[in-house]
Amino acid sequence: MLAAAVLAIGCGGAARARRAADARALAAADAQVLAGCYDCLRAARDAYERLAAGGGADSVRVRLFETEVLLALRQKELALDATAPLERARTLAPRLPAALEPARVLAMVDAVLPDPDGLPLQVMAGHRRRNLPALGRMDGDVRWLAASGWSPAARAYLALALECSNGRRPRERPAGDPPLVTYRMSFCARVDTAALRRVHEQVPGFVETAYYRAQSATGLAAETGGGEARALFEVAYARFPDAPGLTFAFGWLETIVGDCEAAVRRYDETIAREPAHERAWLQRTVCLSAMHQDSAAIASATRLIALRSAYASDGYYWRALSHLRRTELAAARGDADTAKARSRAANVLTLAGVIEHDQGDLPVAERDLREALDAPSGPANCTAASYLARVLSRVERWRESATQFEGAMGCFDGKVSQLRARIEELLASAARNPEYTAARVARLAADSAEQRRSYHTSAFNAASMHARTGGFARASELLDIAARDSARADVIAKLREAMKARPVARTGGAAR
Repeated sequence: MLAAAVLAIGCGGAARARRAADARALAAADAQVLAGCYDCLRAARDAYERLAAGGGADSVRVRLFETEVLLALRQKELALDATAPLERARTLAPRLPAALEPARVLAMVDAVLPDPDGLPLQVMAGHRRRNLPALGRMDGDVRWLAASGWSPAARAYLALALECSNGRRPRERPAGDPPLVTYRMSFCARVDTAALRRVHEQVPGFVETAYYRAQSATGLAAETGGGEARALFEVAYARFPDAPGLTFAFGWLETIVGDCEAAVRRYDETIAREPAHERAWLQRTVCLSAMHQDSAAIASATRLIALRSAYASDGYYWRALSHLRRTELAAARGDADTAKARSRAANVLTLAGVIEHDQGDLPVAERDLREALDAPSGPANCTAASYLARVLSRVERWRESATQFEGAMGCFDGKVSQLRARIEELLASAARNPEYTAARVARLAADSAEQRRSYHTSAFNAASMHARTGGFARASELLDIAARDSARADVIAKLREAMKARPVARTGGAAR
């Protein structure tokens, strides 16, 4: 009898200890959910799972279901595959109280859109089409959710995720929300970087906050060099290297600050996760073209075109440019014609006109270049102006060509003035990032020098055209301007000699 009593007391003590441990574990898991970071939610999910497997109450399974839903939503927010947590939630649903309507909750989760930066536009368009019925139910679903038996934090998070991802403005939230809810509210209609910073300070493991803060900081990157944004992206990337929206946004930052090598690496990571991500293919192609890696740019543009997205016309444009630089004029013309059939944008018409000029298809070149110059950006389109002048020279419309070359001179001179003003502005300002500012000044100075060379070339060509029509006084003035470029000394001397023997021999055309 005594032994049995002792054993019963011992078993009762062990049971009480186990219940106390389970209560502590449950409270800790509840706190992790309210803390809200991805790893917090995973830890809470694991704890609830252990408690449920040990015979926990129905409320534990409800908590487990809610946490799987929150994990699925977080993975959607990062454009990560949410299949696994959703499948676990669906498995749990039949074991939950019917009054909670878990199937309705799962339908709402399905209607939450993923991070649009992480998926191809065509995929996002498909999501939006399928969401149309859910949008009609949204107001009723949100009202039902607010009055349901789910936990307040889970209700608030799901409602915010549903409305915010579908473009609805969020409802006002009361003060005192847990970090979980504050986080989701902080990137709804706009990114609230201060709130995200506070969440990260409260919950150091909440590294997802760095992704949205980095996106906000990217807006200033062209001026600052992007140091803050890059540091934040690195924090988020260290935990979520597979998030395609994150790698795409990281690549865009590097594009903005002019580091195309780093940008291409990020775009490649995005494409590895989402092979049809047309914006990653486009920006990758642009960067490869900027680095004059034309073979790679052609291959990249070809992949972009094959996606048959809204950016296919851009693919034809960039592929045409790379073919032109490789003097593959037939291939360049084919792509330019296709791009032109899809878009009459000034850049497309200008490139087409250059290619047509080089092929000798001068009437078509003239038409395209004039249309480019008639666009709103025409006064700043120095390339179109100078190539139209060359076209007119080749068809021996000397006076028109001279006028057009002088117009190109004014365009190039204006570009130089703008670039020099920007350099002076940068040098006069207090640089946040001296190294980046110095690199920007160097790039601007190189661009200015190139524009000035084009100015002098246009001056020489205008002089040549005036000389052909007997306008020697104006030709001489223009040669004095062209002579400021010492590289042209020989051709300038030859033209001066030719001008002394009247009439001028019609030899040579416009210089490049």
